[in-house]
Amino acid sequence: MPATPTANRRDNADANDRVPHGLTRQRSASSMLERAIPQTPALQNTMILEHTRSIDAMWLRQDGQSHTTWSDGSASIAEMVEQALRRGLRWYAITDHVWASSPWIAEYAKECEDWRARAFTQGLELWCGVEAKLLSPQGALDCPEVLPSTVRMIAIADHQWPMAGGVMSPRRMREHLDSFTDGPLRRSETLRILADYCGALCGAMTVVRGRGLQPYIAHPFSLLEKTGLCERDIPPVWMASLASTAVATGTLVEISEKWHTPTEMTIRSWLGQGVTLVPGSDAHSPDRLGEFSWVAQVVHRLRQEATPE
Repeated sequence: MPATPTANRRDNADANDRVPHGLTRQRSASSMLERAIPQTPALQNTMILEHTRSIDAMWLRQDGQSHTTWSDGSASIAEMVEQALRRGLRWYAITDHVWASSPWIAEYAKECEDWRARAFTQGLELWCGVEAKLLSPQGALDCPEVLPSTVRMIAIADHQWPMAGGVMSPRRMREHLDSFTDGPLRRSETLRILADYCGALCGAMTVVRGRGLQPYIAHPFSLLEKTGLCERDIPPVWMASLASTAVATGTLVEISEKWHTPTEMTIRSWLGQGVTLVPGSDAHSPDRLGEFSWVAQVVHRLRQEATPE
């Protein structure tokens, strides 16, 4: 079985010290995207097989993202934890949305901690996390600078486009790109925007680890489809750099049941580069918690592809 989130956190306790030079918050987006890890198809296949063999039913008894009535969920922490126990989950993170100005985080963290102790006696490891939006190409997050010590994880979310002058909604970004009638100019502008986007993700992973917290990429690339783009629009070298940054910082990357992201091509590539992937439901109600039909199908297909005939 791949390293559990708990083990991954211990193994990467000093990950911030091991981040390759140049992946700092102050560097430009382009400099964050210079590195890539070349992999031969044969080596990738071996690594994919090694990882997918260990992604079994126990791996699917994890859920890295969910929401409660503390933000936009429909159920309380108690109701979500009780459902996690009914589902037989073994690791579960509550990641309610926060903003830099959120005044309720201490109360939220205390309630999570109360339920963590109860859940632990029944075999469930409960983590208290928060989900914060990207704000800038350097990886700034819409999150309080100080969090309670019981908050263990920050889920990095791409709800809006992080721009130098502020964030832009998917609708406005689509309109902006559609204003380019010239094909090469549109492609150039798309690459500029994607460079900032990838740089923001790299920067945020590094910043979160630097705060001594577990970085987690929530519903990766879900912003692209909302804007009329797709993962294939991101140059492979940038995708490889995102993967290598995730490995260097010990980031957990979600395979999203709700958003069906990343694509199988990206999952295959990132498994081959050693990225730690975990299933995430993004559940806003108990009935969706721990439900991973799409994720299970993807992992099954990848295992079949990687198995020698």
